[in-house]
Amino acid sequence: MRITDKQGPEGLPPVPPRVQPQGDAGSGRAGGANPDGARGADKVEVSERARGLQQAKKALDETPDVREAKVADLRQRINEGRYNVRGELIADRLLRQVNLNELI
Repeated sequence: MRITDKQGPEGLPPVPPRVQPQGDAGSGRAGGANPDGARGADKVEVSERARGLQQAKKALDETPDVREAKVADLRQRINEGRYNVRGELIADRLLRQVNLNELI
């Protein structure tokens, strides 16, 4: 089978020529080029919500995963024997967590 620019494969219509991109409608410039030869830039607008999310993510990224001052304070209190936890508080929190998990 022989294919040329003017003739398509047997039983198929001929292949259309490639279309060249046109410039801005009515501008008289080809390819959308500016007078200085540079192409026009794309434009993107970011919503207020997206900007807020970007700011929140930036703040979160800048926040350390571990609060070093609190850890150091607790470590010092444990080492000095000043860190006392009441068993009733631990039991109460555990029971609240279990009840919460049952509701979910």
